[in-house]
Amino acid sequence: MKTAAEHKQDATPFVRYEKDKATKIATITFDRQDKGNTTTIGMRLLFGELVHKANIDDDVKVLVIRARDRISGRAAISMSMATSISTPAQTKTSCPTSK
Repeated sequence: MKTAAEHKQDATPFVRYEKDKATKIATITFDRQDKGNTTTIGMRLLFGELVHKANIDDDVKVLVIRARDRISGRAAISMSMATSISTPAQTKTSCPTSK
């Protein structure tokens, strides 16, 4: 059985975190196109850590969460979890909603 650290290590090619200090915008990008950007356990663990990292970073004012190419419903649900990880007073994240 894999540890959480091993799952996260396996997920690193599929989840990218970038930060632009000039604009104070951080971006988390899911890039697992061959699977419709569905998430693995490791991707969800890594995603939670990255949202927390952005949330406590004073150099980040906006967190953009996106997926490269197409996105499945399961991946969209995982991405929407970003707003529930922090308390509303601390949340700097925004997740687009469908109209």
